[in-house]
Amino acid sequence: MWNLISHFLTFAGGMASGVMLMCLMQTGKLADKEFETMKEEQKLKLVIAEKPSVAMSLAAVLGATKRKDGYLEGSGYLVSWCVGHLLELAQPEAYKEQYAKWRYEDLPILPENWKYEVPKDKKTQLALLCRLMKDKRVDSVVCATDAGREGELIFRLVYEYAGCKKPMERLWISSMEDAAIREGFDHLHPGSD
Repeated sequence: MWNLISHFLTFAGGMASGVMLMCLMQTGKLADKEFETMKEEQKLKLVIAEKPSVAMSLAAVLGATKRKDGYLEGSGYLVSWCVGHLLELAQPEAYKEQYAKWRYEDLPILPENWKYEVPKDKKTQLALLCRLMKDKRVDSVVCATDAGREGELIFRLVYEYAGCKKPMERLWISSMEDAAIREGFDHLHPGSD
């Protein structure tokens, strides 16, 4: 019985798996305690887009229609966004006070480790993304930022800042049409590509 349920949860996700669990409970084949444990164990994919408008389009196709504060949830997905660059390179004076005023003899300034700053108006969204990446229900993260160097940088900085070690996949699409989004999610690329 457990193998059947586990197999179903792996491939279905979201509302369909919830319906199946409810049916098993109602038929008496699953105890309340088992139901609660399985509900907690259901894994989600966290999808991170670059902009809220893109996240809304992706969420609509994926069936993540339940609005939360800063993200959408449903059908086995959490869908959120970066609002552009959530992390920026720190100003030179963050490395040494002497760099606050430019002097020719200090150039080039090449720190061993680059420092980043979070713009004040983006702290809340960055904190939310960090929390979602650490959410125990999330078993993988999908980079759905714009397909290019800047989009990749926006995502990777947040992923690294959060200290996320969960498997990462990349959505490569060139169209925001529903069919293209579905095709892209059917063929996600490993984050190592």
